[in-house]
Amino acid sequence: MKAAVDAPSHYLRSKGEAERLIRDANSALDWTIFQPSVMFGPGDSFLNRFAGLLAVSPGFFPLAKPNARFQPVFVDDVIAALRRCLHGGASSRQTYELGAADLFVA
Repeated sequence: MKAAVDAPSHYLRSKGEAERLIRDANSALDWTIFQPSVMFGPGDSFLNRFAGLLAVSPGFFPLAKPNARFQPVFVDDVIAALRRCLHGGASSRQTYELGAADLFVA
């Protein structure tokens, strides 16, 4: 699910509202919005939990919704994308949806 002012959960609505406020702010504000997919890395509590569940029940991947889709993205790759955009330029006033295959930010 994406963050949006009309999203089904309070969490996603609040993120959508924050993004709207940033986009609508004073034109002097230089912003770049990153919307990463589920991030994973050493010691994460999300994907490592699934890995543990798979170890005890091979062939069964427990998701809250059977149609759930996501592109897990390595935290260090997200950091690299953020660093490439620190000084604005082509990334100024842009929104980037970061997934496993989408990390080539200008």
